Formats: sequence, C-alpha cells, structure tokens
Amino acid sequence: MIGIFLQGITLGLSTGLFCLTSCALVFVPLLISQKRGARQNLGLVAELAAGRFAAYMIFGGTAGALGKQLEGIAYQRMLGGMMVVLALLMLGYAVSRCYPRWTACHWARLDRIRYPLLFGFITGINPCPPFLLALSYALELGGAIMGTILFLGFFLGTSLYLLLLLPAGWLGRWENVNIIGRITAALAGVFFLFTGLTRIGISF
Repeated sequence: MIGIFLQGITLGLSTGLFCLTSCALVFVPLLISQKRGARQNLGLVAELAAGRFAAYMIFGGTAGALGKQLEGIAYQRMLGGMMVVLALLMLGYAVSRCYPRWTACHWARLDRIRYPLLFGFITGINPCPPFLLALSYALELGGAIMGTILFLGFFLGTSLYLLLLLPAGWLGRWENVNIIGRITAALAGVFFLFTGLTRIGISF
C-alpha cells in the first residue's frame, strides 16, 4: 500500500509540470483577471488544489473499483461532457467579470459561483497524458482503496507545481492584464466547448 502511494507521488512529481502546462489555459486567466493580494492568490491556488483533490479521490476510487469497465466510448463521452461544463463555467466567469452589473449576471448568480473550486475539480479529471497514465495504472490495481491511494500520491506530487502559479497572480494588479485575463478565459471557454462537444460525438 505504501509502495502504491509512493509510486503515485513519483508519477505526480515526474509529470506535474506537464500537468500544470496543460491546465494553464484555465488557471492563468483566473489568476490575472482580478486584482488580488498575495494572501488572496494563495487562497485561490488552495481552492484549485482542493478541487483537484476531490476529483482525484473520487475518480481514483472509481477507477480502482470499476477497473476496465471504465474504459471505452462511454468514458470518452463522459470526459467530453465534463469539458463542456468547464467551458460553460469559463464563459460564465468571463461574463461575470466583464459585466458585473449586468442584470442577467445577478439573476444567474454568476458572481457567487466558487469558480476556483469547480475549475480545480474539472481539470482534475482532464484527460491529459499524466492523468491518463495514472488512470491506466489505477485500472490495473483493482479495488477502490488502492486506486484512491494511488491518486492521493499523484495529487501530492502534482500539487507542488501549483505554487508556480503564484507569480502569475502578481500580474493581476494591472487593469490591462485583468482585461487580457477575462478575454483569454472567454476564448478558452469557446475552445473547450468545441473540444468537449467533439468528444461527445457532435461534429462541426
């Protein structure tokens, strides 16, 4: 059991930088789109980490319990659906920051959504190569506990790289950078929307 935990940490440390790069399109716009202090940026990164932790624990346990049953077209469509949700959240975040006084934003309560936590959760099951590598190993382990332990180690290994995001938050004190962050969030939302719909099976 300890060996599986250590393998998860090793996998996270060896692939964490790639993991961070693949999620940068989500995390960086979030950090630079608002003016925040150092403590607020640290809290935001902590929320991202908490969301990823929840995703890894749920998905790791599920992968270990279901094994090979989790693979296939249904799994790909599920990931596509999660990507569509991520896209809609990013678009909602961009709108709520660009038009905070817009009546529709208040009606939909877009400004009250815990975006960092949700972004962390959904990107936690992002089908990037490091995640798929950890998933393939969890599928072979058999058992929810073993899968959870593996992903716990994977979470700890990859989370160290989240601290590299903090300098990006420092850029958010400039209004022009805030605008760039909001525009980037909207564009990323459109990109993830089309990608997710394609994974579900809707072609354009």
